[in-house]
Amino acid sequence: MHKQTKQQQETLEYFTKYAKKWRRKVDSPIDNTIKQRDNYILNIIKQNKSQIKNILDIGCGNGGLTCIISKKGINITGIDFSKEMIKIAKNNSKKYKCKTVTFEHYSIFDFPVQSNTYDLVFANGFIEYISFKELIQFLKICFKSLKNGGLLIISSRNRLFNLFSLNEFTKREIKAGTIKSLLYESTLLASCRNTKQLLKNKVGIPTSKDKKQPYTGIDVSIRYQYTPLQLIKILQSKGFIPVDISPVHIHGSPPIFKKNHLNIHNYISCLLQNYPNHLSLIPFASSFMICSKKVI
Repeated sequence: MHKQTKQQQETLEYFTKYAKKWRRKVDSPIDNTIKQRDNYILNIIKQNKSQIKNILDIGCGNGGLTCIISKKGINITGIDFSKEMIKIAKNNSKKYKCKTVTFEHYSIFDFPVQSNTYDLVFANGFIEYISFKELIQFLKICFKSLKNGGLLIISSRNRLFNLFSLNEFTKREIKAGTIKSLLYESTLLASCRNTKQLLKNKVGIPTSKDKKQPYTGIDVSIRYQYTPLQLIKILQSKGFIPVDISPVHIHGSPPIFKKNHLNIHNYISCLLQNYPNHLSLIPFASSFMICSKKVI
């Protein structure tokens, strides 16, 4: 059995405690990062509907998205290491009469994965809660579970946003001496027309080794961040070719403005989200999605 880190213990405690409240957060019409991530995955499925028959949802939570996908007639398995979340997910599947879904109480690191099984594996809001070492292990598991040409979708907290958040995260990057590299990558994103063009660039930004961060709204001491090119480099090293990158929760102003003027922030953010494929908006988004393809 995989030994949980302090970070994962904190994560499990948080999501177990707030499992019932999480559904309301998902359904909230205001500032809804979760719904934006879900919509991204649904769009990828729609674009590849003839190729996607079997899906694995890692960190499925209360199973809201998993059930939506199941209602489309696609076979999908949802796993989560929170027993309380899986209990709610199973109740939801009964409530909405989802016939092609299975929910299992597992950590991905203990899940009995079979080789070449899935056409799509996705993990929303997941890699921020595992260490860099575990990220590598996670990608190996995903590679094994996917069919050749299968898709992997992951979301990531966006380290580039530290440039524009103008808060303690910005100060930490200044202290670490990484501002210039982050700004250079942001400039690259603004100049690239598509993901294929972005892949030609190589930027070396060291992975953060923080053991604790400023409070992020979730009661977990560290939530890892990556830049798009950092994550691209890692994915490529494990047999994946990124085919699409999209911003999630785009900010038109720094978080301190959001705190005091939520309605204005939400209006601007939703307006900008209508242009999710514009790479220049990624540095101003607090997170991003990457869709990659398994290659041999």
